[in-house]
Order: sequence, then structure tokens, then C-alpha cells
Amino acid sequence: MKRTTRLFLALLGIVVLLFSCKKEQRIEIVKVVHESNYDDLEQMIGEGIIEYDSVCFSDGSTAVYRLQWAPQNSLTEFRDPKGRVVATWAHASECTMQVMIRRYDDQDRLLRFLTFDCEDIGVTDSIYKEWFGNGDSLYLVFRQKMEHWDDEVWDTTHYSRFDVEYNAEGHAVRVSRNQGASEIVAPEGCQLLVDIQPCQSFWVSDLDGGRFVFLVDQVPAQADASDYVVKRYADMLPTMDLTFKSGKLARILWHAETSYSDARAMTFTHEIIDGKQVYTRQEEGSPVAYRNIWQDGKLLYRQLIGANGEVLKSEESPDLPVDNDGNPLYEKDEMNPFRHSFYWYNVYDCILPDYSKKK
Repeated sequence: MKRTTRLFLALLGIVVLLFSCKKEQRIEIVKVVHESNYDDLEQMIGEGIIEYDSVCFSDGSTAVYRLQWAPQNSLTEFRDPKGRVVATWAHASECTMQVMIRRYDDQDRLLRFLTFDCEDIGVTDSIYKEWFGNGDSLYLVFRQKMEHWDDEVWDTTHYSRFDVEYNAEGHAVRVSRNQGASEIVAPEGCQLLVDIQPCQSFWVSDLDGGRFVFLVDQVPAQADASDYVVKRYADMLPTMDLTFKSGKLARILWHAETSYSDARAMTFTHEIIDGKQVYTRQEEGSPVAYRNIWQDGKLLYRQLIGANGEVLKSEESPDLPVDNDGNPLYEKDEMNPFRHSFYWYNVYDCILPDYSKKK
């Protein structure tokens, strides 16, 4: 009997010790730095920052918040002790806040992330209350909640979860949203490059800015491929297909952006004919195509091409060609879809990735 009692007390002691350790490991704020330029308009405009917070937590993780001046977009980044971004709050002044929580595997690769939109501070809705509480430090409540986020349980009505799968070679080969509701699977011989980046107009628009985009590129697994296709996706939607011949960009399929009812797909092609560089652009549904012919860096002809390839109109180009807006026209712009359409422009920080020089 005494032995049973001693064993019970020992087990009870272990439970109490474990509970105490767990309680002691509860994340707390250890340092906060706050700066505000509301009372100094000149400095506010000069630095472009209205407010700035830097928060240090007891586990070595941090949070940095900044509110941008005109338009008033804000960004809060949470980083773990390794410096990896583990969560963001992104907020354009005219839109709801976008929240992303990221998980990594033991090789620092993006494994999954949860994303949801949330009403601004002061609006009492179920999502906001759940993640930010009432009255306490938003940073602390969110950080503690994030620490205990259950990867397997979430409400798909308000949340989206994205998962990335890797093969034995370490290549990402499958990306899925909400457990396969939509997915991108790399075919044999290809891999997926995944990244989360702020949209191109993050800091310069209070309507289209303040958003992060999940970018997926389907590329050849072997870097020495000469003929291949790169497929680009933004938030799981196809944006463009880049076809390479002998390592050179030969064709772009520019997908229609679904958020615009009048958007049309376009194709851009590059050929070498009789030593001349021939670029052709055609919009989906159009009976004609536009062709520009270059040689030695000079634009020779602008042509209108019919449905059967016949030349409907041809004109010689001036010595200093310009586009329809009067801007100088260079040969490198011929395979730049953004020169002809604003669709998808908000997604990219650069014009096009240079996959003709894959590493």
C-alpha cells in the first residue's frame, strides 16, 4: 500500500513538474519599442512611416509593425528565432486585413500556410476575436494563438490552408489548397518553385495593395534542359506559360485574369526568319495579329496580319520608334506582356523571371 502511495505521489510530482515547465514556457513580451510621427507631419512625409512597433518575445521571436504614409498601408511581420517569417498581417487602408501563418519543415522549406481575411481592429467578428482577443496586446494574443494553431483543424468557410509536398530529391512536386480542393502537380521531369511575396503595388495602392501572393512556378527538374515550358501560377491560378527553344524564350501564353470580365488571353511569339527577329502578338478572339520585325536592334516594320497569315498592312518604322503612349520602344519589350496589358501586373515585382538562365 505504501509502495502504491509513493508511486502515485511520484507520478503526481512529474505531472506537476511538466505542467510548471509548460507554464513557464508560455510566450510573453519582453520588450516593446514604439515610434509615432503623427505630431510631425514633415518627418511623417519624409520617412513615409506613420507608426512603427518592434516587439521581442520571450522565446526569441519578434514582431515588427509599420504603417505607411499615403496610402496608409500597413505590414506586420512575425519572425521566429531563426529569422524566418512565420506570420504576416497585411492591410491596405481600403481593404480587410490579410493574415498568413507559415510552417516550415526541418530543412527550412515552406511546408504549409494558413491564410484568412479579417476585419480591422475594433470590429467585433468571430475571426478577429479568436485571433486577437479583446483589449490585450494584439501581438501577444496572436503570437500565443499562433503557437498552438492546430494544423489539422480549421474552418474552410473563413480559412484556406495550402500544403507543399516534396519528393525524395527535395523538389516540391505538389501544392494543394484545402486538402486537394485545388492542386498543382508537377509532371514527371518537373518541379515546383514556391514563394510568398507582396504584390507589386503593396505600398502604392489602398485598393490593390497590401496583399501577399502565393507564387508557384513549374520548371524543369534538370537545369540543362534546352526545350522546356515554365508555367507560372498566382494564388493557384495560371498566369502565363513560357515556352523556351534552345534555352531562348520563344512563346508566351498570357492567361486572362479571372477577376476582370473583359480580360482576354494573349500569345506572344519570337521567331528568327531570314536573319530578322520577328515578334507576333495576338489576342484571344481577334481575327488579326500584330507583328514587329527587328534587325540589329532596329525596328524595320510594323505589320497587321490576317487570320491566314497574310499581311494586311505594313509600314516602315521611324528611326526612333515609340509605343502607343509615346514611350521609346526597345526590342527587349516585345516579349513583355505588361507593355500591352495591365492584367496580372499587380502580382509581379519584376517583369519576367529569366528562366533562360536557370541555376
